[in-house]
Amino acid sequence: ATFDPATGRWFILDRGLDVIAVPGRGEPGRPTRISLKGLDGARIAAIAFDPSDGLLYLASADHDRLYGLDDSGAVLKTYDLASLGLLHPTAMAFAPSADSTDDPSVSHLYVADAGDGSTLGGVMEVTLEAPVLLAAPVVTASLVQTIATSAFVPGSPDPSGIVYVPGRDRLVICDSEVEETTGAGYHGVNIWQTTR
Repeated sequence: ATFDPATGRWFILDRGLDVIAVPGRGEPGRPTRISLKGLDGARIAAIAFDPSDGLLYLASADHDRLYGLDDSGAVLKTYDLASLGLLHPTAMAFAPSADSTDDPSVSHLYVADAGDGSTLGGVMEVTLEAPVLLAAPVVTASLVQTIATSAFVPGSPDPSGIVYVPGRDRLVICDSEVEETTGAGYHGVNIWQTTR
């Protein structure tokens, strides 16, 4: 799920088939569905709302694509994510850049990647180059930084969610499978806070 901080609207990815848009507090109307049929059968794994352009961004694990959609489900932007080497993206959030030389208004996309059986997960900070219209060529995203969550104390070997908390300027990362008997082992922690 993701939300629009300006309106309070929530957008919930429903089994990767469509998005449920829930009106914000005080907004009239009922929840509506945004169809994802225009994504050529892509298996959608993660969703994030970008306040800077008002679009929903959906990551497809099987097509290595990031789609920017408007409220009607029309694809307005497409990015190629193949160069990032994502194994299993599970969540995304837009937050200010971790690069202290960037203007404070610059936001990047943070992607939680759960990894696979042989590679531990982590969080990637990604910058999206100039927007590309659907009719234009696909633009390749660039990896800005990889944060090894397995190095946290205690470690997070399989992060599954990430959100940015602006008031604290922190990323909150959850690992819903850390209590499994394999991996780093459970140490009574499944939510971490970190700086960008």
